[in-house]
Amino acid sequence: GGRSVPAAFDRRSGAYRYFKFNEGGKGTGGSFVAADASHYYVHTRLKGTRAFGLKDGSTTAFMPDEPVLSEGFVYAAGIEKNQNVVRAYGRDQKMIWEIPADGSGDLIRSGSQLIAAGRQSIVAIRLPENGQSKATEIDWSIPLQGNVQRLLTANENLYAVTLEGTIQCFGKSDVVTKHHSRRSANSISAPP
Repeated sequence: GGRSVPAAFDRRSGAYRYFKFNEGGKGTGGSFVAADASHYYVHTRLKGTRAFGLKDGSTTAFMPDEPVLSEGFVYAAGIEKNQNVVRAYGRDQKMIWEIPADGSGDLIRSGSQLIAAGRQSIVAIRLPENGQSKATEIDWSIPLQGNVQRLLTANENLYAVTLEGTIQCFGKSDVVTKHHSRRSANSISAPP
């Protein structure tokens, strides 16, 4: 929908529910849409999003960066007084805790950790067991090579995709580093 917000349909019947074309204003809309039980989040600018009421599509004032939605919590990277932070919000969209960490590249949840990629490192933030505690801390940190745009986890490995076109894999054991170069379509021979 370009800068418009998405239309809503009933998941079971496919029936149209609402489409508030310009509910978010001129800057809202884009490729990022995520939802939890009460809100959906749509792109604004850069990595910003705006929350809308899922029931009726109403605009809210809550505007976290691309959120990680998990078990009733909203986790998002942000900046507070020129310092990068990662925050946890409750169902009421009120902040529960924040920790100094740079998630400006990407932020994901993997198990009991949030993984944040920033300008200089990737860090793992241990999540409080009950979700409400403010006693959260950095578990580990990896120095970065490149401008990480996306993080993924699979098979106990962490993958970092960079703007420069590299994919970096981090795991528990030491391995021999392999570098693969991109080949042009002309340099790849056709199969026999």
